[in-house]
Amino acid sequence: MNKKEFLDRLTAALAPLPYARRQEIVEEFTHKFESRLSAGEAEEEICASLGSPESCAAPYLNAAQSAPPPYTQTPPQNFGYAAPQGQAPYYQQPAPQREDKTGYVVGLILTVLFLAVPFVPAAVGLILAGAILFLAAFAFFSVSGLAVFGAFMIALAVLLISVAVLILYGIVALIVYLVRKISDKPGRKEAKA
Repeated sequence: MNKKEFLDRLTAALAPLPYARRQEIVEEFTHKFESRLSAGEAEEEICASLGSPESCAAPYLNAAQSAPPPYTQTPPQNFGYAAPQGQAPYYQQPAPQREDKTGYVVGLILTVLFLAVPFVPAAVGLILAGAILFLAAFAFFSVSGLAVFGAFMIALAVLLISVAVLILYGIVALIVYLVRKISDKPGRKEAKA
């Protein structure tokens, strides 16, 4: 057996050990070979004097088996607390989840202050302006030269009323959504499920 065969069999015999430890041991035997080769011994003589690679690996394997296992973290002790039958211990149970409603309350207050208070009267004003424009447009239709202007005023009145209704709908929908979130009442889609 030559040096390469010996070191290959030694590496295979040390397979249960961690890679880094296995490399240290093989390195140690490589140095033994090199020092004895430089003294003039043949590879076969060195292999015969060392014995089989398996017998060389045995002391290292026995030392690794008798060494204490590496530290592993254990769960906390129960200190007199026993979990009810069929229930996981307290440290394994998930924490109860509560939905924080602060954001919804703040959203509702801001919606009322900054959207409802200024825009609801504005939307009502737009609806009234649209209605007045609509009625005034019929007066211009009676004059033949201003019929196009009357049609423009009707279109503007419809636009103003539509925008106002959309603003009102958006504000009401947002307020209803926030109130439902705060009071934990399901919406229409959630109630069906």
